[in-house]
Amino acid sequence: MDIQFDIFKKNFKKSGFLFRTDDEVSPQTHQDILDSIHSLKPDSDFSVLIANQAPPYSHTGIFNNAVSFIWYNPVSEAFPGTSPREIGDRTVVGIIPKVNNVIVQGGCPWDADSALRLLGNVPLQLGDKSTGLNNYCNTIPFDNIGGFKYNAPRSNNNNPLKNPLIFPRTRTNQAQCEKQVCNYLVQMGQIKQAYYDKSLEFSNGYNEEFAKYIDDNWNLGVESEILVTPKNNDPFYRKKFDVSDIAAIAFFQDGKIVQNSKKYKEEAKTFLNKIVGTWITNKSNISVDNILILLGKEALLPVVPLDGGSSSTGSIGSEILLYHEQNQVKSPSVSDFYYLGPNEEWLQ
Repeated sequence: MDIQFDIFKKNFKKSGFLFRTDDEVSPQTHQDILDSIHSLKPDSDFSVLIANQAPPYSHTGIFNNAVSFIWYNPVSEAFPGTSPREIGDRTVVGIIPKVNNVIVQGGCPWDADSALRLLGNVPLQLGDKSTGLNNYCNTIPFDNIGGFKYNAPRSNNNNPLKNPLIFPRTRTNQAQCEKQVCNYLVQMGQIKQAYYDKSLEFSNGYNEEFAKYIDDNWNLGVESEILVTPKNNDPFYRKKFDVSDIAAIAFFQDGKIVQNSKKYKEEAKTFLNKIVGTWITNKSNISVDNILILLGKEALLPVVPLDGGSSSTGSIGSEILLYHEQNQVKSPSVSDFYYLGPNEEWLQ
């Protein structure tokens, strides 16, 4: 074992942690805007540009006091093969940032499209008062004007009256140090568990009515989305993480079978090489050999459809029912995490 894993376990017991997989968003450049203009058609708009810009960067909140779902889609599958994989055969890979190296801007109990909520701001600036809290109310008056087509929402994920953006309760409305970030994760965990319990109360437990409630309200995702920016001196619109901000590269499996650590270390290196140069830099040239690699087993990984459609089973709610049947719908504990590297091979 090594001291990095001991630090991880200590921090997890305080509150939980933030987790980010690769969602392929990055800071938008002036050239990106020009390219979007060049590719415009009479019936198109800048929605793709706006939806794929950062910061802030979306993270999943993994709480030690609440049911914690993780953002999963075939694009985040650590070991691609069939697409999407069946429940019990899914693995996601991502980073856990160091809590002292980030600023938490806020978060939602359920998944939300943070970029589309702040419609029309390029670069994106969280908290800008010049636009509304979601794109739908801003754009519906323009339906059928000059080729513009209004797309109605298919869930309440981006409804601020059902899924509010909750700021840290600090002087700046941001969590900027370990104590503030941990306090925020504790509070968000309490909020998520209370909201989840209320959802079960609506349907009298785990049943088809509960699955329908989830699908009707949260079919864009059930994980808690936390908005995070790196703590560095770059201008906001250019902020990227650095490999030095990484506390761990983490894998989460929704099954009980744990593979050998050599395979994970190879994939951790592949993942790191993939993201460096997009939303993360490596100014210190840190090798994967110097980064903690860990595994969380029996994670909750219902498929999040990128297009707002159905998941692999046709229902995120039905997938939660399947996880419940396997006794996996529970708060994670420190015993769910295993050390994989870099200093030794982990053997099952």
